[in-house]
Amino acid sequence: MATRTTARVLASMASLISRTSWVPVRSFASSARPQLSPSLVERTTVYTELTTRGRYAAASGALALVTGFVCAPGLVQAIAHPLASIPAFADAANPRELICTDMTEALHGKWTAAVGTALLCWSPYAAYQGIAFALPGLTVVERGGLLRAAAATVLASASGVVLSYQHGLPYTWNLLVGFEDPSAATPVVVEARLLPYVKLASTLVGLGAFVPAALVAGAYALGTSTSPQAIARFAGARRFAYGGWLLAAAALAPPDPATQLSLTLLGFGAFEAVLFGGSLGRAYGARTRFRALSSERRRIRMEQREP
Repeated sequence: MATRTTARVLASMASLISRTSWVPVRSFASSARPQLSPSLVERTTVYTELTTRGRYAAASGALALVTGFVCAPGLVQAIAHPLASIPAFADAANPRELICTDMTEALHGKWTAAVGTALLCWSPYAAYQGIAFALPGLTVVERGGLLRAAAATVLASASGVVLSYQHGLPYTWNLLVGFEDPSAATPVVVEARLLPYVKLASTLVGLGAFVPAALVAGAYALGTSTSPQAIARFAGARRFAYGGWLLAAAALAPPDPATQLSLTLLGFGAFEAVLFGGSLGRAYGARTRFRALSSERRRIRMEQREP
């Protein structure tokens, strides 16, 4: 269902753009006002709404970018906050600091933090504008499916951001610090520089935001477009999927119960989203079709009773 909905939205937008709408020109010799065809009025209305929502999205993106650049020092401090839980930074005898050598590196770090934060904050509003533009052209079943998929995507994205910020950054830094060997013949020391760390944090938080969202949206689309028999077989393999995901979480996550629990719950939620999306989407579609059929039958009976 979600695949057909996306195809319908893209097809309607492509049809709108590909059609060359004629512009009636008023003749100098005639004062008659030209009449617009209904199809042209409809296309003009859709195009106006599309451009209006596009301007709103662009303006909000520019505002988010300016706000992020103004608040860049606080953003850099927030990005560096998870490092306080690392023993290498908490050691009072030999503390570590994020090194910034010149103004160009500082400006680049501020710009990277501002752009990443602005993109992270602007994406939900841009998605809202796209969904609001597509909803009027969808059926009741397609609207319900699109809204449920959007809600699941937002929850997955928020969970991924929190997981990557609270646990991904310290785990990655500990992994990099593990390459240190000051007592070797050629000492290896990891230098904590500001710009590489900001880029690493932006990459991890971006992956945490968009990868779970893409996985949940794809899982929902797969669940709503799969047959009931396939969904039943998929549900029968739940214990194997849970066991495999537990092993993967134990192998990938650091020895931290909170991180392992977060990864485990994320995997369980993605698996259950497939089953829930498939069963709920088909049940909701069948219920809506039944209501539409019952309403049509009542209308026919009322027309037959009229003299």
